[in-house]
Amino acid sequence: MASTEVTDSIDALWAPRLADPPEETTEAGPRRGRYLAAVVAADGAGMAAAVLAGNALAGDAGGHRLAVASILAAAWVVSIAASGAYARRPGAGDRIRVVTGAARFTAAVCVVAVGLGLSVNPGVASTTVVVATVFTLAVHELAAALLGAAFHRVLLVGSEERVVDLVRSLQRHGTGIRVVGACVTGRRPGTSLVVDFHPVPVLDAADALDPRRLSTLDSVVVADHDANGATCLRDVLKGTGVDVLLAPPTADLGVRRLSPSLLGGVPLVRATGDDRSGPWAPAMAWAERVLAGLLLLAVLPLLVGAALVIRCTSRGGALFSQVRLGQGGRPFTIWKLRTMGVDAEAERAGILHLNEHDGLVFKVRRDPRITPIGRLLRRYSIDELPQLWNVVRGDMRLVGPRPPLPDEVALYDPIVSRRLLVKPGLTGLWQVSGRADLAWVEGIDLDLRYVDTRTGAGDLAILCRTVRAVLGGKGAY
Repeated sequence: MASTEVTDSIDALWAPRLADPPEETTEAGPRRGRYLAAVVAADGAGMAAAVLAGNALAGDAGGHRLAVASILAAAWVVSIAASGAYARRPGAGDRIRVVTGAARFTAAVCVVAVGLGLSVNPGVASTTVVVATVFTLAVHELAAALLGAAFHRVLLVGSEERVVDLVRSLQRHGTGIRVVGACVTGRRPGTSLVVDFHPVPVLDAADALDPRRLSTLDSVVVADHDANGATCLRDVLKGTGVDVLLAPPTADLGVRRLSPSLLGGVPLVRATGDDRSGPWAPAMAWAERVLAGLLLLAVLPLLVGAALVIRCTSRGGALFSQVRLGQGGRPFTIWKLRTMGVDAEAERAGILHLNEHDGLVFKVRRDPRITPIGRLLRRYSIDELPQLWNVVRGDMRLVGPRPPLPDEVALYDPIVSRRLLVKPGLTGLWQVSGRADLAWVEGIDLDLRYVDTRTGAGDLAILCRTVRAVLGGKGAY
C-alpha cells in the first residue's frame, strides 16, 4: 500500500473524533458561562470567608459583619474583574492579573477607610487579603485543572516540526487548552496530524482564517516566522479581535526569561538567564517548610494508622529509608512507608528480567515484592507522605524533580545532570503527567523543562494537578 494511502486510512480512523466547528460554537457560550459563574462565586465566597474569619480572630462580634463581608466580597470580585482575570478563561495565565486585582482592592479599601475615618487592624486586614489572594489563585488553577475540557481554543500555524513540538508542550504544561486545528506547511488540508495519539486537524489557511471560524477561537499561535506564518499573521491582525501569539524558537523557555526588546528599531524578544536567587527566595523557602510541617501534622493520624496496619500485616518495620541525591548531588536519607517485604532489595536481582520500564528506572506493574496493603498505599501515594519531613528539613521541596538514586546519577550525562540544579520535590511535572506510565526519556524531559521554567505560580498549578493525579491513581505502581 502506498504511503499516501496509509496516511488517508489513518486520517479516516481519526475523522469521527475531530470536533465540528459549528457544534463547538454552540457549546462554548453556555459552558464558559457556567465556568465563569462558578469561579466568580468561589472568589467572592473566599473573600467573605476570609473577612468573617479575620473579624472572629480580632474579637469583632458586631452584627454588621455579614454586611461588611458581602460588600468586601463584591468589591473583591469587581477588582479581580477589572484586572482582566475574567476576560477570557480564568485559571490559565491570569495569575498576574489576580495579584494586580488584589493590589487594586487593597489600595481602594485603604482610600475608603482613610476617607471615612474607619479604624482598621493592619495585621488582620493584610492577612485577610493574602488569604483571599491565595484562595483565588488556587480556585482558578484548580478549576482549570479539573475542568480542562478545552475552554481556550487555539489554532496553530507553522511547519510540522514546530507544530508538533508546540502541541506536546501545550499538552504537558497547558490546562484547559484545546488545539482545534493547525495550518501546517507542506501538509495536505483535510488530513490530521497525530501527536502522541491526539489528532490535530490540518486546515486550509484560507478556511482557517475565515472570520466565522476565527470568531470561535481564543488565540492563534504562529509557531514559525516563515512566509506562511507572516502571511497568516497579517491576515489575522486585520481587525479580527483574536489574540495572536508568536512562539519563541523553543517552547521550553520560562516566561520570566522572555521580554520584548528593540534593536535598531526592530522589535525582538530577549531571552535572559534564569535568576532564581531573588530577595524573596529565602522567605518563600521557609514558608514552604512551615507549610510542609502543618501538612505533616494534618496527615499524622493517617500515617500512624497506616503504620499500624503495615506492622500487623507483614514482618518488619513500618518505615523504609533510602539514600537519595538532592540539589547539587548532596546525599540525604528519604523516608517512605514500607510497601514491600523486608527482603525486597535482596530479591531485586531475581526479578530484573521483569522490568517493564526503559532507561534507568526499574518498575514492574505487578511486582511480587509489594505487599497487599503496599499496593493500596502506592495507588494513592500515601507511602510518600513521610517525605514531608524531608521538606521540613530542607532536603526537598513540595514541587520538583523526583530524588534519584546514587547509582542512577552515576550514569547521567551532562544534560540529564541538570536535574540536580534544583531541590527534588514530593511531586512534580513527571508525577502529574503520568508517573510510571511515562517513558524514562519523557520523564527526564519533563523534569528538565521544570528546571528551566519553574515559577511559584507554576508550582501551585502542579500541586493542584497532583490532587487529580493521586485520586486517579494512574501510573502508580
